[in-house]
Formats: sequence, C-alpha cells, structure tokens
Amino acid sequence: MKLIFGLGNPGEAYNKTRHNLGARVISEISRQLAIKLSHTSRGAEWGRGSRKETVFILARSRMFMNLSGRSVAALAYYFRIPPENILIVVDDLNLPLGALRFRARGSAGGHNGLKSIIEIMDSQDFNRLRLGINQPPMGMKAEDFVLQPFRREERLPVNNLVEKAVQGVIHWLDNGIESVRAEYN
Repeated sequence: MKLIFGLGNPGEAYNKTRHNLGARVISEISRQLAIKLSHTSRGAEWGRGSRKETVFILARSRMFMNLSGRSVAALAYYFRIPPENILIVVDDLNLPLGALRFRARGSAGGHNGLKSIIEIMDSQDFNRLRLGINQPPMGMKAEDFVLQPFRREERLPVNNLVEKAVQGVIHWLDNGIESVRAEYN
C-alpha cells in the first residue's frame, strides 16, 4: 500500500494560495482518477484507490502546515505504510514557478510542513514531489508570500504544473521513484 499526501492549510481562505499547491494536486488526482476523498479523519480528507496492482490512499491535509506531520504519521500508522511508500506533494520556494522535482528522501529544505513530518515520523526516508512557486519578491517575507494566491499571469504555468504533477504521481504509482525521477526531473 502507498500513501500520496498533499500539504496545504485548511479552509476556504487558503484554497488558492501558493502554500496549498500540494493539496490542489491531490484534488486534481481525485477528480481524474475518480477517487472520492470521502473520509475525514486523522487530520486529513482521504480516499482509497487502486491502480494496476497497487492500492493507495490519496489524502490532503485538514491541519495547518506546521502540524502536517501529525496527519501523515496517523495515516501511515493506521494503514501500516512505511516511509518509503509515502509521497508528499508540496510547494517549494527554491524552484522556479512551473518546475517540479521528485526526490526519494532528504531534508526539510526550510519547509515547515516537511519539517513537521520528519520530526513526527523520525524519518527523512519518504518520497516527495516539490512544486516550484518561485522566491518572494525583494522585501517580502516568505511566510507572507506563500499565503498569497497566484497572480493572473501565473495561472497558466500553474495549471500546466498541476497537470504535469498529476501525471508524475501516476507514473510514481505505476513505476516507482527512480523511474519517475528519470522521466520528470
């Protein structure tokens, strides 16, 4: 079994912000694969799906970013999913808008959601899909920047990024991390 988890903040006010890009990808996977996120427990909205011979849980956070680890760990523990079978979908200030990068493991890279997951799970050995949102403009704090919606001229590149991310996640499900890294990074 695998877990695909999109990070974001709960509530309508955050839906279209940069920080909710991971949750947005999960919503699009849910739509494309017809997986209803009908369960709300363990700090997440989630649903169960299968593809080929792989059963997976598709989830997006209902907790604030800094508490994401609680939700990821609770789902992983409940379904007995080891870290290497988890894919976290997350925004990344260090990648240009529209870029994506799959990683097999690594540090939090300054991201509070990833930091929370690493601390609570006591592991860095989970997969992640980082989605580029750009650096904040000069003089703007990162925490303010990530809570802003994308500007009008950014919407097409973001929509393209979401679609590419969905296809990448499906590729990961079917072929694993090394294959998706070779194909998408």
